[in-house]
Amino acid sequence: MKTNLLVFLCATLMGLQAVSQNISDILEKSLGAVVTISVQKIAENETSVLLGYGSARGNESNADIAYAKALNLSGSLSMGSGFVIEKNGNKYVITNAHVIDNASDEPGSLFVYSINRKKYEMKLVGGDSFYDLAVLAFVTNPGNELVPVEFRKTDVRIGEQVFAIGNPGGKYPYSVSDGIISARNRVLTGIFGKFGFIQSTATVIWGNSGGPLLDASGKVVGINSQLGTVEDSEDEVVIQPQINFALESKISERIVDDILSNKGRVVRGYLGIEFSQRYITDNRAFMYTDIVKNTDSLPTISGVIPGSPAFSVLADKTGYQVVKINNVEVFDIEELLGEMEKIKPGQNVVFILKKGMERITITIIATELKESQLGAIAEYVIAKDDRITLQSGIKQLKVSIATNQSYKQYDYKNKDFNKMNTGSFSKQYHVISAGVLSTGGSISWKIETTADLGAVFRISGLAGVIDLKLIEVSNAYPEPETLRFSLSGEKYICKSTLWY
Repeated sequence: MKTNLLVFLCATLMGLQAVSQNISDILEKSLGAVVTISVQKIAENETSVLLGYGSARGNESNADIAYAKALNLSGSLSMGSGFVIEKNGNKYVITNAHVIDNASDEPGSLFVYSINRKKYEMKLVGGDSFYDLAVLAFVTNPGNELVPVEFRKTDVRIGEQVFAIGNPGGKYPYSVSDGIISARNRVLTGIFGKFGFIQSTATVIWGNSGGPLLDASGKVVGINSQLGTVEDSEDEVVIQPQINFALESKISERIVDDILSNKGRVVRGYLGIEFSQRYITDNRAFMYTDIVKNTDSLPTISGVIPGSPAFSVLADKTGYQVVKINNVEVFDIEELLGEMEKIKPGQNVVFILKKGMERITITIIATELKESQLGAIAEYVIAKDDRITLQSGIKQLKVSIATNQSYKQYDYKNKDFNKMNTGSFSKQYHVISAGVLSTGGSISWKIETTADLGAVFRISGLAGVIDLKLIEVSNAYPEPETLRFSLSGEKYICKSTLWY
């Protein structure tokens, strides 16, 4: 009996050792796919660009090469992680959009470092700021040390072992951490990148962003994107090292394929509807994060853009609430967003709407969201603010902003030099960037055209506020100014808004 038990324990230990060695072999091979991304020239005004729209040498192992010397990242202004894939015979680097979206368009701005510390210049193919994903192409032919990895086609399972590889802190390239899948299909807080995230305990910190989350066979199950955080009693943000999020592989590969086949952008459907849901807030700077309770029980159609596919059937349906989209119930503006993100051009979109006791079914055929539609969204939103007039058709977008000011005027009748009058004055401004500026987490994107502004509105509308950074045209030495407008127009109401 003892002999049989001893044989069993030895066999078990040998099996565990073999499994451990096998995983180590797979991970060492996967190191060749991981790169450190270095941004060495930042865009003017440090604004972000909205995106949307081999074998080892000799007998050395990849681990011998990866850890042989320290990586010299001098000259880097920001950095992150990424990994190599292969599509249609070409190698590309996948990373997070936020890792590279502030890089300059000039040559020599963006580089990656491979496992043997070789430096490759990169160029942006395209990306999607909503899902926080970007695709980079090599300016010169990549070397054989860059071994591509594949996206996994099947769903992960709860408790499955996974591994994160990246450059945490920008100081420790090819760091590997392990963990398990904690949850699937997480919905994240904030105003973008919300759906389709895997939660795992594989530790990642700043610098890991854009690196791969791998399964035990070396397949990519997700792209490491965000860390779990909570606020303590003093409103300080505390990182939760065992709560980490990665955009799951099926969504990631779909977006990558879209970007590569559609000139750098993700194809989305367009209906021309403004949806909103109103919430009472405590009036802090970043209104969407400070919701107290909702005043609208369901998402509501609050507007329809003239000339859009929806205009002929929904122009008289403002105030109707959305019950279902394509037979899927929605209970709030975020669930509606998740369903609208699935819509493709040419698709029939069926809404069940209600107002009071009335229920109706409406079908609309989606068209493709293009620059002209984004421009129409910007014009529609700006028209709601009486202070602002858009001046489109130029390279650098301008706005005129009217303000009421008091001024002194001579009163001839009473011979009074100090009579105060109030008049309306307009000033012209260049729009530099737009987004949401807050002490709790700011994001702002470069603006050049009306379409750029519409794209920012679409991605920022959940916040209920839009911040424009402006420079006065006639001022020889202008200081940037910020104009905030609330989509609700009311002090304690956040009108969380989507345009699709």
